Amino acid sequence: PANIVLADLETEWTVCGVDFLSRSHNTPFEGHTCRGRAITTMKAGRITYTTSRSLANAARRDGSPYPTRSDT
Repeated sequence: PANIVLADLETEWTVCGVDFLSRSHNTPFEGHTCRGRAITTMKAGRITYTTSRSLANAARRDGSPYPTRSDT
């Protein structure tokens, strides 16, 4: 099994702490524009995060819950 991060290196986005999946929403980068964003992460061959609704649905079929940006 692999640990992999799939990233879109061209996507631009603005940091907004309230959108974070963690409990802490404070960040010194609030309002900054960044380029590049993780799309999917895998740990030991299992999807742990994804922005892809189709990948999220496939992973949930095997019973593994995980956070996903597409659920927000």
